[in-house]
Amino acid sequence: MSESWNELQLPSEWSEFMINEGKTAPTAIQAAAWATIQGEEDTIIQSHTGSGKTLAYLLPLMTRIAKQPDIKTPQAVIVVPTRELAMQIVNVIRDLQSVTGLAAIPLIGGVNIQRQIENLKKHPQIVVGTTSRIVELIELKKLKMHQVQAIVMDEVDQMLALKQQNELSKIIQSTLKERQLVAVSATINQAVRDYLNTWSSAVRFVYVPHEDKLPPTIAHGYVVCEQREKIDMLRKLLRSMKLNRAIIFTNEMDQIAGIVQKLTFHRLKVAAIYGDQEQVERAHIIQQFRSGKVPFLVTTDLGSRGLDIEQIEAVIQFDPALTTDQYVHRAGRTGRMGTAGRVMTFATSREVAELVRMGNRLEIELVEQAYYEGKWLSPEQAKQLKSGNRSQAKSRKKPVSKTQVSKKEGRHRDQKSKGAPRWLKEKGNQGRP
Repeated sequence: MSESWNELQLPSEWSEFMINEGKTAPTAIQAAAWATIQGEEDTIIQSHTGSGKTLAYLLPLMTRIAKQPDIKTPQAVIVVPTRELAMQIVNVIRDLQSVTGLAAIPLIGGVNIQRQIENLKKHPQIVVGTTSRIVELIELKKLKMHQVQAIVMDEVDQMLALKQQNELSKIIQSTLKERQLVAVSATINQAVRDYLNTWSSAVRFVYVPHEDKLPPTIAHGYVVCEQREKIDMLRKLLRSMKLNRAIIFTNEMDQIAGIVQKLTFHRLKVAAIYGDQEQVERAHIIQQFRSGKVPFLVTTDLGSRGLDIEQIEAVIQFDPALTTDQYVHRAGRTGRMGTAGRVMTFATSREVAELVRMGNRLEIELVEQAYYEGKWLSPEQAKQLKSGNRSQAKSRKKPVSKTQVSKKEGRHRDQKSKGAPRWLKEKGNQGRP
């Protein structure tokens, strides 16, 4: 593994820029992927979220493209499943533009297509977009693919899960056979391997040996509660942990409005993103979340891919992930690039067993926690505190003498007879028959 940018033969100006940005050396996956991407080999890149996969393919691709400044049509097409991920990658390329001289534009749905056609006339070297919009522009003959050197499929497993194989195939077929294919994800399954093998006879698989599926800096916990208790438990969690930024995942889009409404009622600043939202509104909400104006974001798994936002302190699963891949991508929103993070899952009594099995498969320690007097503790700690409080309460009671008991009983009899009806008083005075 290379230990510095110079060993990867990154141009000196680029290397200085990376160091000034706090990236003093390539990450393990960036070093591992460099040679195969530079060598124009068809490649699958797998590494956990937050490990630097975007730059793992961007930097070697861009060093190749920068050597051919006279080409006036796109040389790299990066295909992604969501508009948010497309914009994120474009912003990374634009941040580097001052040293690379390379331009990128987004090609995404929900935006005026005429504006994108006009932007293509500015000769960007790289385009980043969603499958449907890229296919649309190819069919309109507005996106020229004959000089494309590489097609990158970022979060490829999600695109295949969303049944976008046909659109991906149309994009690949529009290029020359010599082009390079790069597939990228934290979770590579057999479907991804099979799909790549239909297009290439020699696919290199790049990963970091002995790398955990999730960063070791993430702590994993869960709370057992019934479905009706989850909103109240979520409110307590957000209040007690004093989080500055957290993402809340739910499995059902229909639940989002209710969660937002109830948390807002309790004066918590929360917003949501979902599938059929207008692009402008969604971009505005993400910007508010990114800036910290809105600390809590509710979403479905739409938000588990492509949201690379720094300092997300926690991921909260209102509903447990349904698969290990889903858990990995959700959890990967926190604990990025070596920072500390936390994942907390609300699970009903029926969901706990599968959650624990999932933790075993992912080789992570899932710690059960309970809420007690404003703090999150292990169930054992909560039990000890409860029993300790009961013992203390008993010990604080003073011993009562027989004289005190008899006086107390006498007062009780007096009070009882004082307010009793006349016939009962008379009966009491007469004594028992």
